[in-house]
Amino acid sequence: EIGSGFVQSAVAAVLHTLPPLVPPPAWNNKPLHCVPMLSGHNCFGAVLYPITAADFAIASVTDGMLDGVIAGFPNTYQAKVGKTSEVMYKSCFASYMSMHCSSIFPMCGSPQARDEPIPHVGRLPLCLHLCVLPLVVCPGFWVG
Repeated sequence: EIGSGFVQSAVAAVLHTLPPLVPPPAWNNKPLHCVPMLSGHNCFGAVLYPITAADFAIASVTDGMLDGVIAGFPNTYQAKVGKTSEVMYKSCFASYMSMHCSSIFPMCGSPQARDEPIPHVGRLPLCLHLCVLPLVVCPGFWVG
């Protein structure tokens, strides 16, 4: 797993660095086109917008970072909210994971977005509603 993560990191670095250095007419001095999130097991289906090619190349490794968040969620929920219905628990988990997935997979600000967080040129920051939604759906998460 460490070896595959290293290879994916190297590919992501090349995808981020190389295309903007290729001059016209072979390429347009911009990054590769943004692509949909198709890999990963935790955020698959939660990230419904295009991500950069470099993020795509390393998505399974980045997505794996959330294994600990998922494993710790039942304890976090119990400590902050307490015992609730299954429906409330599932909706809280969905909003909480959407917030985490959106923070590690920023949306492209343009079809050929750079990795820098610059509006209309690079990646966009986490949307406000994805930060506020867990606070509304998960009572007690805003305390402490």
